[in-house]
Amino acid sequence: MPLLVKNARAKQPGLIVVDREVPGPYQNYLTPEQHIPDTGLPYPWETCMTMASSWSYSPNDVYKPTKEILKKLVDIISKGGNYLLNIGPRPDGEWSDTAYARLREIGQWMQTNNSAIYNTRTNTVFGDGDNIRYAKSKDGKTQYIYLFEFPTNPVTIHGISIAKNARLKMLGSDQPLTWQQKGDAINITIPAALKSVTNYVWVLKAE
Repeated sequence: MPLLVKNARAKQPGLIVVDREVPGPYQNYLTPEQHIPDTGLPYPWETCMTMASSWSYSPNDVYKPTKEILKKLVDIISKGGNYLLNIGPRPDGEWSDTAYARLREIGQWMQTNNSAIYNTRTNTVFGDGDNIRYAKSKDGKTQYIYLFEFPTNPVTIHGISIAKNARLKMLGSDQPLTWQQKGDAINITIPAALKSVTNYVWVLKAE
Protein backbone atom coordinates (compact mmCIF):
# COMPACT_ATOMS: atom_id res chain seq x y z
CA MET A 1 0.00 0.00 0.00
CA PRO A 2 2.71 2.59 0.79
CA LEU A 3 4.35 2.06 -2.63
CA LEU A 4 1.02 2.06 -4.46
CA VAL A 5 -0.09 5.33 -2.85
CA LYS A 6 3.34 6.94 -3.35
CA ASN A 7 3.35 6.13 -7.07
CA ALA A 8 -0.27 7.21 -7.54
CA ARG A 9 0.26 10.53 -5.75
CA ALA A 10 3.38 11.20 -7.82
CA LYS A 11 0.99 11.48 -10.78
CA GLN A 12 -1.99 12.90 -8.89
CA PRO A 13 -0.86 14.80 -5.77
CA GLY A 14 -4.42 15.55 -4.63
CA LEU A 15 -5.45 11.90 -4.59
CA ILE A 16 -7.48 10.79 -1.58
CA VAL A 17 -7.40 7.16 -0.51
CA VAL A 18 -9.76 4.83 1.29
CA ASP A 19 -8.18 1.78 2.92
CA ARG A 20 -11.43 -0.08 3.66
CA GLU A 21 -11.63 0.91 7.32
CA VAL A 22 -8.06 -0.08 8.12
CA PRO A 23 -6.73 2.70 10.39
CA GLY A 24 -3.50 4.29 9.23
CA PRO A 25 -1.96 6.92 6.94
CA TYR A 26 -3.98 5.77 3.91
CA GLN A 27 -7.44 6.20 5.40
CA ASN A 28 -8.48 9.65 4.19
CA TYR A 29 -12.17 8.83 4.54
CA LEU A 30 -14.49 5.95 5.45
CA THR A 31 -17.06 4.17 3.30
CA PRO A 32 -20.06 2.74 5.15
CA GLU A 33 -21.42 0.21 2.67
CA GLN A 34 -25.12 -0.12 1.84
CA HIS A 35 -26.24 1.99 4.79
CA ILE A 36 -26.41 5.60 5.96
CA PRO A 37 -25.13 6.48 9.45
CA ASP A 38 -27.95 7.55 11.75
CA THR A 39 -26.41 10.94 12.53
CA GLY A 40 -23.43 11.21 10.20
CA LEU A 41 -19.79 10.64 11.14
CA PRO A 42 -17.19 13.00 12.69
CA TYR A 43 -14.78 12.57 9.76
CA PRO A 44 -15.01 12.46 5.93
CA TRP A 45 -17.25 9.62 4.75
CA GLU A 46 -19.06 8.27 1.73
CA THR A 47 -21.98 5.85 1.61
CA CYS A 48 -21.41 3.25 -1.11
CA MET A 49 -24.74 1.87 -2.24
CA THR A 50 -26.14 -0.08 -5.17
CA MET A 51 -28.92 1.30 -7.36
CA ALA A 52 -30.33 -2.23 -7.55
CA SER A 53 -29.54 -5.03 -5.07
CA SER A 54 -26.25 -6.32 -6.47
CA TRP A 55 -22.86 -4.66 -7.12
CA SER A 56 -22.56 -6.54 -10.42
CA TYR A 57 -25.16 -7.14 -13.11
CA SER A 58 -27.92 -9.53 -12.10
CA PRO A 59 -30.72 -10.38 -14.55
CA ASN A 60 -34.16 -9.22 -13.38
CA ASP A 61 -32.63 -7.27 -10.50
CA VAL A 62 -34.93 -4.85 -8.65
CA TYR A 63 -33.89 -1.19 -8.81
CA LYS A 64 -34.61 1.37 -6.12
CA PRO A 65 -37.30 3.91 -7.06
CA THR A 66 -36.06 7.38 -7.99
CA LYS A 67 -37.81 8.88 -4.97
CA GLU A 68 -35.90 6.55 -2.64
CA ILE A 69 -32.56 7.32 -4.30
CA LEU A 70 -33.10 11.08 -4.00
CA LYS A 71 -34.21 10.79 -0.37
CA LYS A 72 -31.03 8.86 0.36
CA LEU A 73 -28.95 11.49 -1.43
CA VAL A 74 -30.48 14.30 0.63
CA ASP A 75 -30.20 12.33 3.88
CA ILE A 76 -26.51 11.74 3.19
CA ILE A 77 -25.57 15.31 2.28
CA SER A 78 -27.53 16.67 5.26
CA LYS A 79 -25.25 14.56 7.47
CA GLY A 80 -22.07 15.71 5.73
CA GLY A 81 -21.42 12.65 3.57
CA ASN A 82 -20.98 11.80 -0.10
CA TYR A 83 -23.11 9.34 -2.09
CA LEU A 84 -21.50 6.72 -4.34
CA LEU A 85 -24.26 5.09 -6.37
CA ASN A 86 -23.27 1.84 -8.08
CA ILE A 87 -24.74 0.44 -11.30
CA GLY A 88 -23.58 -2.96 -12.53
CA PRO A 89 -23.31 -3.15 -16.36
CA ARG A 90 -24.66 -6.04 -18.41
CA PRO A 91 -22.21 -8.41 -20.18
CA ASP A 92 -22.40 -6.17 -23.28
CA GLY A 93 -21.25 -3.16 -21.25
CA GLU A 94 -24.62 -1.40 -21.26
CA TRP A 95 -26.80 -0.67 -18.26
CA SER A 96 -30.32 -1.89 -17.73
CA ASP A 97 -33.06 0.26 -19.29
CA THR A 98 -34.33 0.83 -15.75
CA ALA A 99 -30.96 2.26 -14.69
CA TYR A 100 -31.02 4.73 -17.60
CA ALA A 101 -34.57 5.75 -16.68
CA ARG A 102 -33.53 6.36 -13.06
CA LEU A 103 -30.56 8.48 -14.15
CA ARG A 104 -32.76 10.61 -16.43
CA GLU A 105 -35.18 11.25 -13.57
CA ILE A 106 -32.36 12.06 -11.15
CA GLY A 107 -30.87 14.42 -13.75
CA GLN A 108 -34.18 16.23 -14.20
CA TRP A 109 -34.46 16.73 -10.45
CA MET A 110 -30.86 17.94 -10.25
CA GLN A 111 -31.44 20.55 -12.96
CA THR A 112 -33.80 22.27 -10.55
CA ASN A 113 -32.17 21.46 -7.21
CA ASN A 114 -28.40 21.16 -7.83
CA SER A 115 -27.61 24.30 -5.79
CA ALA A 116 -29.03 22.51 -2.73
CA ILE A 117 -26.68 19.55 -3.24
CA TYR A 118 -23.31 20.76 -4.47
CA ASN A 119 -21.03 22.72 -2.10
CA THR A 120 -23.49 22.44 0.79
CA ARG A 121 -22.55 21.86 4.40
CA THR A 122 -24.23 20.37 7.45
CA ASN A 123 -26.48 22.76 9.34
CA THR A 124 -26.88 23.15 13.12
CA VAL A 125 -28.93 19.93 12.97
CA PHE A 126 -29.31 17.56 10.03
CA GLY A 127 -33.07 17.13 10.21
CA ASP A 128 -36.40 17.25 11.98
CA GLY A 129 -38.17 13.88 12.22
CA ASP A 130 -38.25 11.39 9.37
CA ASN A 131 -39.33 13.67 6.52
CA ILE A 132 -37.39 16.93 6.87
CA ARG A 133 -33.67 17.52 6.32
CA TYR A 134 -31.49 20.63 6.45
CA ALA A 135 -28.24 21.91 4.94
CA LYS A 136 -26.66 25.29 4.24
CA SER A 137 -24.41 26.87 1.66
CA LYS A 138 -20.64 26.90 2.15
CA ASP A 139 -20.71 30.56 3.26
CA GLY A 140 -23.66 29.89 5.60
CA LYS A 141 -25.81 32.62 4.04
CA THR A 142 -28.33 30.27 2.44
CA GLN A 143 -30.42 27.69 4.30
CA TYR A 144 -31.96 24.67 2.57
CA ILE A 145 -34.97 22.74 3.84
CA TYR A 146 -35.73 19.41 2.16
CA LEU A 147 -39.24 17.95 2.37
CA PHE A 148 -39.48 14.23 1.59
CA GLU A 149 -43.27 14.50 1.32
CA PHE A 150 -45.28 17.44 0.02
CA PRO A 151 -47.16 18.97 2.96
CA THR A 152 -50.94 19.33 3.03
CA ASN A 153 -50.72 21.77 5.95
CA PRO A 154 -48.27 24.53 6.92
CA VAL A 155 -44.83 23.11 7.73
CA THR A 156 -43.37 23.63 11.19
CA ILE A 157 -39.61 23.26 11.47
CA HIS A 158 -37.23 23.33 14.44
CA GLY A 159 -33.50 23.38 14.99
CA ILE A 160 -32.36 25.99 12.45
CA SER A 161 -32.68 29.76 12.35
CA ILE A 162 -33.68 32.03 9.48
CA ALA A 163 -32.82 35.72 9.36
CA LYS A 164 -35.79 38.02 10.03
CA ASN A 165 -35.58 39.60 6.58
CA ALA A 166 -34.90 36.34 4.72
CA ARG A 167 -36.75 35.52 1.52
CA LEU A 168 -38.08 31.99 1.33
CA LYS A 169 -39.03 30.16 -1.87
CA MET A 170 -39.14 26.68 -3.34
CA LEU A 171 -36.44 25.79 -5.84
CA GLY A 172 -38.07 25.64 -9.26
CA SER A 173 -40.47 28.48 -8.44
CA ASP A 174 -40.14 32.25 -8.02
CA GLN A 175 -43.21 32.47 -5.79
CA PRO A 176 -42.28 33.87 -2.35
CA LEU A 177 -43.42 31.81 0.60
CA THR A 178 -45.01 33.15 3.75
CA TRP A 179 -43.36 32.21 7.03
CA GLN A 180 -43.50 33.17 10.71
CA GLN A 181 -41.17 32.65 13.63
CA LYS A 182 -42.90 31.53 16.83
CA GLY A 183 -40.45 30.88 19.63
CA ASP A 184 -38.01 28.25 18.43
CA ALA A 185 -40.37 27.11 15.66
CA ILE A 186 -40.76 28.40 12.11
CA ASN A 187 -44.11 27.98 10.35
CA ILE A 188 -44.05 27.96 6.56
CA THR A 189 -47.11 28.10 4.29
CA ILE A 190 -46.66 26.27 0.98
CA PRO A 191 -49.36 26.66 -1.71
CA ALA A 192 -50.72 23.34 -3.01
CA ALA A 193 -49.91 24.37 -6.59
CA LEU A 194 -46.18 24.06 -5.86
CA LYS A 195 -46.48 20.29 -5.58
CA SER A 196 -46.11 20.17 -9.39
CA VAL A 197 -42.58 21.63 -9.19
CA THR A 198 -41.18 18.09 -8.83
CA ASN A 199 -42.28 14.51 -8.27
CA TYR A 200 -39.90 13.73 -5.45
CA VAL A 201 -38.10 15.82 -2.79
CA TRP A 202 -39.21 19.46 -2.52
CA VAL A 203 -36.49 21.96 -1.54
CA LEU A 204 -37.05 25.30 0.16
CA LYS A 205 -34.36 28.00 0.04
CA ALA A 206 -34.01 30.83 2.57
CA GLU A 207 -31.55 33.68 1.96
